[in-house]
Amino acid sequence: MSELENEIQEIPCPKCRNKVIKIKISDMISRREAKCSSCKSKYEFGSSEVSTLKSAIHDLEKAQDKYEDSLNKIMDKAKIIIIN
Repeated sequence: MSELENEIQEIPCPKCRNKVIKIKISDMISRREAKCSSCKSKYEFGSSEVSTLKSAIHDLEKAQDKYEDSLNKIMDKAKIIIIN
């Protein structure tokens, strides 16, 4: 499981409005719902939207890896100039 999937989202309860539903991204993906612990109202997430989220997470992780590789490469190839 990725760091992104472990992030917790806070979603306003659709009924209570003053309460939030705290849910990990991974749970949104696997359960396809987010339920208020107080009133039991919930959001149900469609499979298409869940698939789009999973794809976006994958794309973001690839971009992050590419960024880190580029940063490492620029540091590896940098000229070091020491001034006395």
